[in-house]
Amino acid sequence: MSLANRYRGGENLVLQWITSGGTFTLSDDYTTLDVDKSIDLIEVTAGSEADKVFVNGIKDGSAKLTFYAQGAGGTANEAQLVEGTAGTLIYSPRGTAAGKPKRGFAAIIKSGSEKWPNDEAAEVSVEWQKQGAMVYAVPTTW
Repeated sequence: MSLANRYRGGENLVLQWITSGGTFTLSDDYTTLDVDKSIDLIEVTAGSEADKVFVNGIKDGSAKLTFYAQGAGGTANEAQLVEGTAGTLIYSPRGTAAGKPKRGFAAIIKSGSEKWPNDEAAEVSVEWQKQGAMVYAVPTTW
């Protein structure tokens, strides 16, 4: 593979968390966004089949964002990242210019964690549980 074809993730990533409280951009000072997608596989092996056979079941997914705590400046965003909050998570790995892909899903915040070390940067993380289908789009505008 040509070096020119290798994608370096992160530098253009834009994240939005849309709730009844408004649209919150979560792109500042993030360190990692992990998105996991899976599907249940239902075994349907029958009779004298020598190998297992599966069919697709129900899809699942989650996302976890880790970012540096912003102190007083990040209070508005962090207040929207409370367990049980429902909304829509939208993320665009390549920025918001026309023609750049964006993805997302309706979700509920499943968990959150805070790390307050004595001699390092404070980190916050939040995990969303997908509910409903993934959305893949190439918007003309954001």
